[in-house]
Amino acid sequence: PTTVPLPGNRFLQVAGHGSGGALFEVERSPDGVWRAVERRRISRRVFACEQQTPILRDGVLLAVLPSDAGDHRQELACMRLDGEVLWHSGPRDRFGLGPFLAVNDDLMLLMNDTGVLTLARATPAGYTRLARHALFPGGRDAWGPLALVDGCLLLRDSTRLMCVDLR
Repeated sequence: PTTVPLPGNRFLQVAGHGSGGALFEVERSPDGVWRAVERRRISRRVFACEQQTPILRDGVLLAVLPSDAGDHRQELACMRLDGEVLWHSGPRDRFGLGPFLAVNDDLMLLMNDTGVLTLARATPAGYTRLARHALFPGGRDAWGPLALVDGCLLLRDSTRLMCVDLR
């Protein structure tokens, strides 16, 4: 995943495969040298992401947790910038390595490993699944990033590419 810039000279770095993440702050020392100082280490069971970059929205971070995150593995998680987790999507809404995309102020599209696409409302107050549809019958390894262009959603599994008109 890509580094996520945060307000106040801070950034978040996460990884999967047991790594977890960390919140850093960039500061300048008295001798003029810039450095990144780790402010908080984050366990993979709290907040991390295997392949996708977390989304910063409304003062919170959203990401699908890795497969080694314990009881909340592969669930969408919402974390405040101070490291407090507000909620998880729950065991009925797991997304594998899950590509996900913010659609507007509160809607997200998320896809699981087999190509099941979910439309959800995800705000600091909570998670609500609004719709779910299997787009790739027999799909597998549907890990590629989602792209939304002029109302058309581009998505893929390991062998097929699809364009869905959402207008």
